[in-house]
Amino acid sequence: MIFKLKQVMALVRALAAVLAMGLLAPAAAHAGQYLPLTLTDVAAADKAVVANPAPVQLLFEFKTKGAPNPQATAFLSKAVTDYVKATGVFSEVTTGPAEGGAILLITLENVPEDGAFGKGFATGLTFGLAGTTVVDYYICTLEFSPGPGQAKVTKEVRHSIITTVGLAKAPQGVVKAKNLDDAVKTMTRQVVSNGVNDLAKDPGFLGGAATEGLAVESAAPEDSALPAPAPEAAPATGDEPAPAADEEAPAQAGPSEPTSDAEPDAAPAGLA
Repeated sequence: MIFKLKQVMALVRALAAVLAMGLLAPAAAHAGQYLPLTLTDVAAADKAVVANPAPVQLLFEFKTKGAPNPQATAFLSKAVTDYVKATGVFSEVTTGPAEGGAILLITLENVPEDGAFGKGFATGLTFGLAGTTVVDYYICTLEFSPGPGQAKVTKEVRHSIITTVGLAKAPQGVVKAKNLDDAVKTMTRQVVSNGVNDLAKDPGFLGGAATEGLAVESAAPEDSALPAPAPEAAPATGDEPAPAADEEAPAQAGPSEPTSDAEPDAAPAGLA
């Protein structure tokens, strides 16, 4: 009886520790964690490449059911910074103001499955004989501001950690984490890397610079096409007045053609 009481007390202490951290539902303290394959690390072929990376100020916050969780924020801050740097999208990731004023705000929120605590507690009281499966949902919101006066770009990535307690069977379509810490860090890496990659692919990621770059590229073909009409007008304005002198109509048309040729040259130049 004393041995069973010690087991129950140990389980309660473990559940309380995880509950205080707020990273996972309380039932995950003594269990196996799995990550669904619906979201994985960014494949090399899908990785966005930024031609001219710029520095960014990174702000990160972890929330549990909408409420700020300072302890979890401190636990994951360094990892999140490393994951953003690893994407290669930014030239520098700082905690203070960055040159150019770019800011990246990442909010990671844990939304435990309803009734998760009750499931874990019931499994604990039966010493694992009653298997239970609990799902922790995570919503990662990334807000990127290219600089002062420029529109923000927002992306959202969702993930989850599935926890089996007691004799519950392993779910399908998942990969088993080594331990609780590995499950949390892997989930965080995948939502952050995928979110930053989605930001880099968004047309608004570079702000006004992207639009200006397209305008310059589209103007080049128009300029190269301008010389084409000039050679066609050259024969009409050549130094051959003698043959046209016998015919009055051509003689009158000769002087007027240079004037009409000059007008088309000026119009494209104004459009360019």
